[in-house]
Amino acid sequence: MSESTLNRISSSEDENPLLDSAEPKSASDSLEQKEDSATETESDPVNSPSESCEDVSPDEVWGLSSGDRRFLFASCSVIVVLVIANLIRLSWYDRNALVLVRPEDKFQLYQIDINRATWVEWMQVPEIGQVLAMKVVADRDERGPFRSVDDVERVNGIGRKTLDKIRPHLIFRE
Repeated sequence: MSESTLNRISSSEDENPLLDSAEPKSASDSLEQKEDSATETESDPVNSPSESCEDVSPDEVWGLSSGDRRFLFASCSVIVVLVIANLIRLSWYDRNALVLVRPEDKFQLYQIDINRATWVEWMQVPEIGQVLAMKVVADRDERGPFRSVDDVERVNGIGRKTLDKIRPHLIFRE
């Protein structure tokens, strides 16, 4: 072979990118190629090995297999159907409001035993507040139990008019 033919072959090897990537010409070229490929993978996050799309099979979407996706779809479908059924039930089914019927003629009267009631129970009686209820209990503790409903009048703050108003709420038991 002539020298011009060898020059043409060597120049064609320099220009051909396929030949460059196939085999390096020398050991120094091989080392340079390895360093270049290492820097390319470090600087290129898209082609880095840790984030490679080649690890995910084409059957998986969002890391879910086709069976997982079917189960997820079926579960979501059941939830949507149940929510719609509940909304229909709440809006259309039995739209009549609940009506409470309370007899007007039955009046429940709150009554307390004057010798056993605490100040909280005394407060439930109309016309008796917290201070007066505490006075009644204190008087009963100091002076002894009441002998009758009329005896409640001895408490300072309860007069004849107040006693007449609260009399239906008071019970005397021996």
